[in-house]
Amino acid sequence: MFISGIAACFSNPAAGILRMGGGCLLMALGILVGIAAVWLTAWMIPRLLRKFTDFCQKIWRKIRKEGDCT
Repeated sequence: MFISGIAACFSNPAAGILRMGGGCLLMALGILVGIAAVWLTAWMIPRLLRKFTDFCQKIWRKIRKEGDCT
């Protein structure tokens, strides 16, 4: 959008400047969404792995306990 704003500046300067501003805002929004996605992934994956390993250990303990009783 920023590049099209530069091209539009030659025919209609006000519309071109508006497009360039919109492009800058969209780029900033994209950067923020990217940072949020990386942060959420770095926060969520260890928690999911911990839950999965706890679940597997719980099942494994139950199987071992039942095996010892018989």
